[in-house]
Amino acid sequence: MRNKNVENLLSDAIDILKEVKVVNENGVYEKGFKGHISSFGASIVQSGLLPTLLFFEDTSSESNYKAKIPVAILTLMKKHDENIRQDKLSSLFLTVNDNKYDKYFQLTVDCAIALKLALRVYKPEK
Repeated sequence: MRNKNVENLLSDAIDILKEVKVVNENGVYEKGFKGHISSFGASIVQSGLLPTLLFFEDTSSESNYKAKIPVAILTLMKKHDENIRQDKLSSLFLTVNDNKYDKYFQLTVDCAIALKLALRVYKPEK
């Protein structure tokens, strides 16, 4: 099934992976990132959006890959919605009113999908 929203986000997602330093200047990403981006969607389904965001934004673990996912998503969202001003994705969902929650939820999911697809443009480290 075709998702036009994801298609519209894809070209920016490719650039944002470099911007947030998921991908280095040689077009290579650390292997661990692919696993974390894959588990992001599953975590939303199992735990809900806000617990997933809080878990992935936690920078206290030895793996910093997972903390880059909400940063990349928020950066991509800001490129497509100038009304987003928060510095953390969890802050957006803690402050958003009910009538915009569904819109931002869907945009978050679409951005995560676009970033996962954009990762295919680059190579994993060996």
